[in-house]
Amino acid sequence: MQFNFVDGIETLMPGDRLRAFHRVSPGEAQAPRVYGPAGCMLPMLVFEAVGQAAAWLIAEATEHKRRLLVVMVPHLRLLAPAPQGSLLQLNAEIDQLRGDSVRFTGNVKIDGKPILTAEKVMGFLARLETLTDPEASMHDLEALMVAEATHTRDDVFVPPELLIDEIVAEQPGERIEAQTLVPTDAPQFADHFPRRPLMPGSLLGEIVAQLSARVVADGGDQQFSLTEVKRARFREPVVPGDTLWVVVTRNSDLGAYGEVFVDGDLKASGQFEFTPVEVDSVERARRARIWSSIS
Repeated sequence: MQFNFVDGIETLMPGDRLRAFHRVSPGEAQAPRVYGPAGCMLPMLVFEAVGQAAAWLIAEATEHKRRLLVVMVPHLRLLAPAPQGSLLQLNAEIDQLRGDSVRFTGNVKIDGKPILTAEKVMGFLARLETLTDPEASMHDLEALMVAEATHTRDDVFVPPELLIDEIVAEQPGERIEAQTLVPTDAPQFADHFPRRPLMPGSLLGEIVAQLSARVVADGGDQQFSLTEVKRARFREPVVPGDTLWVVVTRNSDLGAYGEVFVDGDLKASGQFEFTPVEVDSVERARRARIWSSIS
């Protein structure tokens, strides 16, 4: 499986903006999940897709000397789901590029209608050669520039149904503490990144989103869909073999604040907001079984 959600690039204006695309595969849409509408791509992976589009824009702007690592997302809005078969238009625009830092804005559209917006995303520009082969990066970009949106890939990364190994403590409707080991052989590390494997921030966000949806549900069977992520920060890298300690605290009727620690050091944090969503009884029962496997 490839941790790559850019299928092709339609327009590239170096140092300015890029428009790319990704078609949601059956594997992405039908993968088991524990929150949100069924049959759709995980929202944090939709954000990963537009982040990767921005990474290609920045790589070209820096002559493949730098690679974007997102460090702060002030406001991510999730306006609609990304169902199976939909063609996602990924738009990224550089607001500011200076030294080792960048600020960009991104959005994702389906048939011209926004389903995701990300404003003033801050990133650190790592040396590309420390993460992957610059020549391979240039070759991959050339291939993306001539790709066509005529088929659905069957090699796209599909996460496990839960990214959490154990719920350690829980006060239903108030607070959850959980832990999970970052596997050394997880498939995302083949692409993120070959020379220095790093846990993608989108998957750290997904871990917090799963637990936040659970704490907002307050032990009931009402399901919730992620609508906003605010003040998300990725402070330090998470690497294969790390054990994550995740603390999620409900701080509003439909919101929770999550923190991710490794050996007591805060690695990531953010506010996650939800809205109720309807799923059928079969799907609710399946999600309950998934949670019961680690509770």
